[in-house]
Amino acid sequence: MPRRVRLAFVIVLFALVAGCGGVGDEVPDREPYGVDETVGSSNAVENVTTAGVDGNANTDAGTKRQPGERIQAGLTTDGIVDERAFFENYRTVVENRTHTYLVEKRYVDESRTVHGKTEQLVRVDPADERVFVVERTTSVETRPEEPVVREYWIEDGRSVERVDPAEGSVEYDRGWPRQVRTAPVWVVYALAATENATVTELDDTTRIDGRTSGPLYPFGGDEIIDVRLTVEDDGLIRQYELEGVTDRYDLELRYAERVTYVDVGETRVERPEWVEEATAELETPAVESRAE
Repeated sequence: MPRRVRLAFVIVLFALVAGCGGVGDEVPDREPYGVDETVGSSNAVENVTTAGVDGNANTDAGTKRQPGERIQAGLTTDGIVDERAFFENYRTVVENRTHTYLVEKRYVDESRTVHGKTEQLVRVDPADERVFVVERTTSVETRPEEPVVREYWIEDGRSVERVDPAEGSVEYDRGWPRQVRTAPVWVVYALAATENATVTELDDTTRIDGRTSGPLYPFGGDEIIDVRLTVEDDGLIRQYELEGVTDRYDLELRYAERVTYVDVGETRVERPEWVEEATAELETPAVESRAE
């Protein structure tokens, strides 16, 4: 029976979602190393199931195991002991299934002033190679003039972009979404590299908490990062979070990122109404005015 909440990430289409500069999910060689708003768009993206996906809302189920006891592939009560097995288990469970993921990131200074906040909703259909992205930026750290909402429709390897600026009229382009999240594989490897991981078994999930150092986007190699990952009993990653202080933008800012996976196998990826108009406009040759 399908759960109300199903969560996942499909490796093959991440390159489409992230664009040319995105971070892929190839399994690397082993090396050490609070956002609640809803994304708005022109295409009614509010109907995303999110109930029960906050890792902080769960309570301990009281399960007691022996130190080092196996919980699932690559994971024991001591933490992630085989990152490749853990990640491959997750990849096998989610392969070729539609899904939605939500990204929330924020940069905040010591006075709690928000220097940058970005939210992204992504719907993926790997079978039909369709991706719909909505990205809202309310105040970006180095680009205060950034449009409020960007939408992307990706189909057959081509992207159409709808830009809805804070001021002015809607525009269309062939742009690709920016990469605004850390790939799950790097979070898995970061947690596997820690020696201080804490594993908590909940009702139907397991939560892994650890502290590590970069590089995990946007942190440098010597910056300390708190990492949390919640995985379901069958290997589906439900949510992961990163938090730490970085001086990436010449300011000492606290960066927080949360990525949540929902509606796996139940996501419908439908072409937005604006795509037809955008395609027609972009395919119409520009008419150059000539002086008499």
